[in-house]
Order: sequence, then C-alpha cells, then structure tokens
Amino acid sequence: MKTFNIPEPNGEELADYIRTRGNSSKKTLEILATNLHFIDAINTEVGGEVLKDLVQMHKEAFLKIAELGASDEDKVRYKVLQDLINRWSKRVADYYQTLERVDKLVKPNKGGTADAR
Repeated sequence: MKTFNIPEPNGEELADYIRTRGNSSKKTLEILATNLHFIDAINTEVGGEVLKDLVQMHKEAFLKIAELGASDEDKVRYKVLQDLINRWSKRVADYYQTLERVDKLVKPNKGGTADAR
C-alpha cells in the first residue's frame, strides 16, 4: 500500500512562509489546518485502506463537476463523499492520537514506573 510521507514544517519554516507569501499563505495554512486530520489519517495503515476507495470515488465525482458534465445527483454524491472522507479521516486520526497518548501513559519512564500524566 502506498503511503504519503509529508514532512512536518517547523515553526521557523512556517513563519518564513507567511513572511514571504503574505495573505495568500494565511489562506493556504487555514486550508491545510482544516485538512490536517486527513493527512494524519492517510499516512496510517488503517487510514490508507479506509480512505483509498473514498478518495478514488471523490476524484471521479470531482472530475465530472470540473468538466461541467455533472448532474444534480453527481453534485450530491460529491458532497456526500467529501463528508465521508472528513468524518473517517477525523475518526482514524483521533484513534491514532489516542493510541499514542495511551502508549505514553503505559510505557515506563526512565525511573521504571509508568508516567501518569
């Protein structure tokens, strides 16, 4: 299965991006932030499998709309697929974030006891 390895920018890189791109960078970052759960989810084994078919169907629906050949039913299908991708992305990303938190709590720290934070 193909996964996407998207490097995470550091704070300095983001600040530089905003300085050099102005207001357009602000909008870009807003869009990326709203889709962060998708990026997190698609990079997991489960998320990649769950989202693979939805993304393909979404692409096909989008192409119909872009070619101006979409019926009202096609437009509804596109919106439903967009909603499903958002819902499942959030669920998968939240699941993996919860796993990471639990893993940190369960793994012993340097003193040999579990970290209870």
